[in-house]
Amino acid sequence: MPKPPITVPIARSNYPPAIHALLASGLAGVGLTFAPPPLVLAVWLLLLGVVALYAGAQPAGALSIQALDEMLYARWIKACGEPSEAVLLRCHYLGPWLLGLDVGGARLWLWPDSVSASDHRALRRLLHRPGH
Repeated sequence: MPKPPITVPIARSNYPPAIHALLASGLAGVGLTFAPPPLVLAVWLLLLGVVALYAGAQPAGALSIQALDEMLYARWIKACGEPSEAVLLRCHYLGPWLLGLDVGGARLWLWPDSVSASDHRALRRLLHRPGH
């Protein structure tokens, strides 16, 4: 008998945009030694715009995960409550705070502020396979 699916509400994380904005600022600081300030300012603003677009493109919603025949399948739960088509779920990074998932070919990074601690633990238990 298959286990019931785990439904994980996922929020947009603040960590990746902050990290990328800091990297863009550091790059602009280094660029000031080699390029004129107006050019560095233009490039820095362009990089911050890309960071803002990236932050808005992060997936958010509820992800339902189920194990069938030693494989994991995931479904995004739509706003109307209807599940989408089941896709293969693979874990490509399992760290203590960061989880990297491949949901039907799309990368999904779960940072500590994007899922609750209990959901994070449940996912780690589901994804961790000793000896592999």
